[in-house]
Amino acid sequence: MNQVEIMGNIGKTPEFIMGSTGEFTSFSVAVNSEYTNGEGVKVQHTEWMPCVCFIPGIVKFIKENVTSGNAVYLKGAISTRSYTQDHVMNTTTNEPHKQSKTEIRVTHLHKVATVKKDEPVDEPA
Repeated sequence: MNQVEIMGNIGKTPEFIMGSTGEFTSFSVAVNSEYTNGEGVKVQHTEWMPCVCFIPGIVKFIKENVTSGNAVYLKGAISTRSYTQDHVMNTTTNEPHKQSKTEIRVTHLHKVATVKKDEPVDEPA
C-alpha cells in the first residue's frame, strides 16, 4: 500500500500552476522530529516534504485558506513524475534536460489549529 500521512507546517506560500488538465498546486511541508543522540543530547531535525495536489476542491481550499507557516495534516501517496525542461539543455547530448521529482501526491488535507506555548487555552465548560 502506498499511503503517507504527515503533519507539519507549510513552507513557502503554495504555488498554483495551470496545467493541461486544470490548476494544481505545489508546496512543501516541514515535518519536525526530535530524538536523543548517544550522548543524551536532544536533537531536533526538520525534513522537508515536497507535495503536489491535482484535486480541484483541495486546490481551491489551499488557495483560499492555506499560507506559509500554517500547520496542516495531509494524506497522500508517494509519486515520482518525470518532465522535460525545454529551456535547459543537457551539455553532453544538447537535448532538453530531463528531470524527475519524488513528492507526495495529496488526496486529503486539513488545516490544523495551533496554540502558542504562552497562550492560555480555554477549556470546555
